[in-house]
Amino acid sequence: MSIKTATKRLALGVIIALGLGLLSAPSSSAVVNNLSVSLGSSSAAVTLGDTASTTITHTFAHTQEIVESATVRYSCVAPTGATCPAILANQTPTSDTANVMVKPANTQNTWLDISGNVLGQVYSGWTDSSTTSSVASVRSVINIKAMQFVTAGTYTYSFYSVSAPNGLAGSSVVQSSTVTWTITASAASTSATAINKKYLSADAFTGMNNRRLFLSSTDSAVSVSAGTATSPTRVAYAYLVLQNANGDTRVAVGDGFKAVQDSVTVTVSGPGLVTTNNDGSTGAAKSATLSVSNSATLYGTETLSILSDGTAGTMTITYSIGTAVLGTHTVTFLGLGASAALSAADTVTYLGTAGTTSVTFSALVKDSAGNQVKSGTFYVFSSDTSIAGAVPTSTGSASRQTSHQCNSYNSTSFLLECSVVLRDTGTATITLRDSWTVSASSWSSNEVTLDIRGNVARYISVSFDKATYAPGEKAIISITAKDSSNKGLATRTGDTGRLSSVISTPVLSQTTATGQAGTQGLNYTDTTFLSYQDSGI
Repeated sequence: MSIKTATKRLALGVIIALGLGLLSAPSSSAVVNNLSVSLGSSSAAVTLGDTASTTITHTFAHTQEIVESATVRYSCVAPTGATCPAILANQTPTSDTANVMVKPANTQNTWLDISGNVLGQVYSGWTDSSTTSSVASVRSVINIKAMQFVTAGTYTYSFYSVSAPNGLAGSSVVQSSTVTWTITASAASTSATAINKKYLSADAFTGMNNRRLFLSSTDSAVSVSAGTATSPTRVAYAYLVLQNANGDTRVAVGDGFKAVQDSVTVTVSGPGLVTTNNDGSTGAAKSATLSVSNSATLYGTETLSILSDGTAGTMTITYSIGTAVLGTHTVTFLGLGASAALSAADTVTYLGTAGTTSVTFSALVKDSAGNQVKSGTFYVFSSDTSIAGAVPTSTGSASRQTSHQCNSYNSTSFLLECSVVLRDTGTATITLRDSWTVSASSWSSNEVTLDIRGNVARYISVSFDKATYAPGEKAIISITAKDSSNKGLATRTGDTGRLSSVISTPVLSQTTATGQAGTQGLNYTDTTFLSYQDSGI
């Protein structure tokens, strides 16, 4: 090799070495620094199918006069056999930000999936860019959420920030420290710890409909007939709405909801029986197991049937799960009638066409405990059935002394209501008893006397309030109409009067008669007159 050639090679080697040394020399200062991520909450607990959410505060600074950016990325470790739900993010104009480009308006209401390569645990992330090319500190607040956890267990998300400074191509990536977000997902709690609402009704439709519409509880006591021991009868129905320890009556499960449900033990103290059999006639006992799901498609034993057993008194139904008492209902079983308070719509009346006019009686019947009896048959007695009441008949060797039986009850007041036929003028005393003969009756109601008068005026009398009057002075003229028994014609609802006209000679001048008791109309020329308070006046 010549000296000239060797010298050229040496010089070239020095130049290459110097060049390589210059290219590999790093900058003494980073353009992006102080990268940091922090979480609004470090943990969350969710029910399967629910969503977990929090915020990320992302900060960094740049020391060169150039627009810079940094990206929040994450990785996740899921329970065995499960997959981490993707992280969705968005940002709103009201976020606590500084020197950062907020996402465009068309994405502010859109959640962006910031995941990338799931298998390699490398994510594209959320990139924040500075809004200024001058030296600045950047702050960005990002809303994040993870949806639809389908497997129970613990999910750990790790968040960090990275940046490859634009001003130093090929330089090392700057990375923040890592923060973790731990999500614990568990199955929905559908087990009950209490009763949210309970419904008790004498008919199944009302109780079930109130529960379906989630109306207020109907916890007031129901009063029903005690019936007979040989024929237990369904008299009431009960329905429950349960709640879990959080006070929820339903919980989210996947894409839908599931009602809080459980098996409730039902026990009875006092009279009466319960059963969950649909027909209500079998399995009646002092206890039952009520499977409550609040959805008829899940269980067939949601309806608690309450049956009479012939015993009067107060039934207490206790609902419990294990040793915890959830609530009670009470049902009053009414015994046989032990007394009655009898009254009539009108005790002074007149006789219409024989056999077609009647008077209605009402009776408040009570059992021996003082509870109102709302069913049963009782008997009307008349002291003179030729005047009022039906003529007794005979059964076997025993002669009926009663006028007729009565078992019709008003649907609102539950008063026993009976009609007594008017047969002739005169008076008759009406009573109510618990049997169709006096000797077989254990009690009698109070007596109500009917005064039945004629409906034809047999006697008319006219009287004046004064013997003499001055010219122009008002005269009060009283007209009294009496029947053949010399009793004033009775007043009756719907009555249109007895007298067709009043004629005076000479004709009286026009005047008014206001303020006078019993006056029919305002003018003396009125031709219809009603008796005042059964006086005939």
